[in-house]
Amino acid sequence: TKVVGIKGNYDSDKVEGCVEEIGDKLENMELDIDDIECIAEIEKKVEELNLEDGKYEILGEDLFALVQTYETKDASECKFETHKKYIDVQYVRQGKEVMNYKLKDQLVVTEDLSEQSDVIFYEDTTDYTSVLVEEGSFALFSTQDGHMPGVKYNHKETVKKIVFKIKIV
Repeated sequence: TKVVGIKGNYDSDKVEGCVEEIGDKLENMELDIDDIECIAEIEKKVEELNLEDGKYEILGEDLFALVQTYETKDASECKFETHKKYIDVQYVRQGKEVMNYKLKDQLVVTEDLSEQSDVIFYEDTTDYTSVLVEEGSFALFSTQDGHMPGVKYNHKETVKKIVFKIKIV
């Protein structure tokens, strides 16, 4: 784990307040434009640092970023997942990928690793919604959202992504 210092136009109290507000609003699905702007500003700061793949703490375990580079795959090679403690904001920096979505109540658990690593995996299903997330776009998944990221669009390609993990307050 690496620690990222948020500097520049940032007031750390403002960032912390923003994270708490976002976590509360996301849990109740009441996200507004100010919250989206706050996430975008944090993303911009992380992007400016041109970070290598890895985990970077922004506000400790309350808000951290997973910087990732990988090759997209066929949907048959990916799994649906959910999280109990964190909301995902998955921002695609480069490339594009399909992210499949289905409510967790409609999925069947295959592996529960929520105590060790805050992830629950689910059986394959064919009835889901697909969203194309292109460079410069993000998808937001709350704790009830089953999601399958990393799926190829037309062909396999390299994706660079930042997954912001926002702890539920």
